[in-house]
Amino acid sequence: DGDAIVPSLKAASEAGIPVLAVSNEPSEDGQQYIVGYSGPDDYVQGKIAADLMAKALGNKGNIVIIEGTPGQSTTNLRNQGFMDQMEEKGYDFTILAQQTANWDPVQAKAVMEDFITAYGDQINGVFSQDDNTAAAVGEVVRDAGMEIAIVGTGGSKNGTQAIRDGLIFGTMDQSPTTDAEQALKFAKMIANGEELPE
Repeated sequence: DGDAIVPSLKAASEAGIPVLAVSNEPSEDGQQYIVGYSGPDDYVQGKIAADLMAKALGNKGNIVIIEGTPGQSTTNLRNQGFMDQMEEKGYDFTILAQQTANWDPVQAKAVMEDFITAYGDQINGVFSQDDNTAAAVGEVVRDAGMEIAIVGTGGSKNGTQAIRDGLIFGTMDQSPTTDAEQALKFAKMIANGEELPE
C-alpha cells in the first residue's frame, strides 16, 4: 500500500538508511523518502492495455476492469494510464464496472463470474491488470461460452500461453528479471555513494 508504507520509509530515511523501491512505488508523500526506483512504467502499461483493447474491439465497447491490490501504485497507475489513453485516443469504451482481485486468480474468477451475472452479453472486453488473473478470467469466459476480449499485463509464461490457448487477446511485457537486475545495480550504486540515473 503506497500510503501505508510512508511512515516506515520516513523512519528509515531519518535513520540514514537509503531505500530503493522495486516494482511498486510509494504514494506522492513517500517519494521524498526513497532514493530511487527500479521497475516498470505502470502508467504506460495502462496506456498499452487501452491500445490493445481498441485493437481487439475496433475502438468501441463495454469494458470491465479487474484490478490488483487497492492502494498500490501498480493498480492506480495502470488504471490511470488506461483511462487517459481512452480519452487521448478517443476510444469509445464504457467502463461498466471495476473491482479488485488482489492479483489472485481465484478471486479474479469469482469477480468475473459476478460481472457476467450482472452484465451478461453487455461485456465486450476485460482489462485484467495481471496475466495470471487474465488467464483465470479467460477460463471463466470460455466455460460460459462467451466471446469477450481479454487484455492482461506482464508478458509472463502464463500470459503468453493463454494467448496461444485463445484465452486472452494480448498482454505487454514487464520483466521481473530486468526489474531485479537493475535493482541490484542501483543498490550497489547507492552503497558506493553514486547518483542514480533518472
